[in-house]
Amino acid sequence: MNNSDNSMNEKNTSPIVTDADNTSVQSGKKHGNLLPKILSVAAAVILWLYVFQAVEYEKVFMDVPIKIENFNTSLDIDIVSGYDQTIDLTLSGTKSVINDVNADDITVSVDMTNVTDRGTHVVDINVDAPNGAKIVDMSLRQLKVTIDKTVEKEIEITPVINYNIQYPYEMGEPQLSQTVARLKGPETDINSVKSALLLLNLGNIKNTIDSSAPIVLYDENDYELSSQYIIVDPSNVSVNIPVYKTQIFDVLPDISYDDSKFEISVEPSSVYLKGLVNDVEALSSLKTEKKTVNAVGEYELSLLLPGDVTASTERILTDGSEISSVKLIVTEKKQKEPNNTKENE
Repeated sequence: MNNSDNSMNEKNTSPIVTDADNTSVQSGKKHGNLLPKILSVAAAVILWLYVFQAVEYEKVFMDVPIKIENFNTSLDIDIVSGYDQTIDLTLSGTKSVINDVNADDITVSVDMTNVTDRGTHVVDINVDAPNGAKIVDMSLRQLKVTIDKTVEKEIEITPVINYNIQYPYEMGEPQLSQTVARLKGPETDINSVKSALLLLNLGNIKNTIDSSAPIVLYDENDYELSSQYIIVDPSNVSVNIPVYKTQIFDVLPDISYDDSKFEISVEPSSVYLKGLVNDVEALSSLKTEKKTVNAVGEYELSLLLPGDVTASTERILTDGSEISSVKLIVTEKKQKEPNNTKENE
């Protein structure tokens, strides 16, 4: 019995694992897995802060305009070149600084305080970048600026027209919306202008032309001037070129008469009409004024001509060939002789 009791007591002394003990073990394992994750996140944040705050980045800004500052406009001189220049810049800084910089935050300028006479001047370019941004590279370090006196000049506009036209069409005088152009710019450039041309390439012409073209400036050697500093007013000119047509028409007298008594004829019986293409082509016939005829004789009948259409006895209008009326000739109609067949028998 004692041995049995001792055996039972030995078995009863084995450790007993409860549910609470299991929970504690699992919780310990979870805490053990979470700590490395927290440390990893913390390390990533620290690294990100280091990169964002310490590592240098570069950013390129293209075509930043260069401002002209402190130029004295009261000296009767003007900037004729250099005022429209741009510059390419490379800036560096931490990511937190560079990410927030745009071209509008950068001021690029030249100081013209000491420029007071005509000629070409070279001035230093100044760059004002936001705090924390450093200039790494500049496409320009200095700006070349040309100064000259500004003058004005008026010049006659001459149309130069390239076209092809054939009879019965004829081109009239071009009518320009502006005959004189006003030029403004550097005295040197303005003095080199000798002509202002309006160049039109029209091809085949068969009707009135309404068009427009830019004014092109030429020097005394007939070379086109390419100065971008001359202002031309107006820069474009409208042009109207009338086109005329000549066409022959028979004259149709509008008269009332007794055709059993009278015979009529007109001189000339046909005429050439010349006028704007649309006016001439709108005619189907050429009529005269209305008239009643009761006797033999010669009468003058006015031609009914539309608009600016002219009538001529010749194909090419010359002095003395233009007419506005025709002659109506009225004669007595010959009576037929009676057919006396019985007497002949």
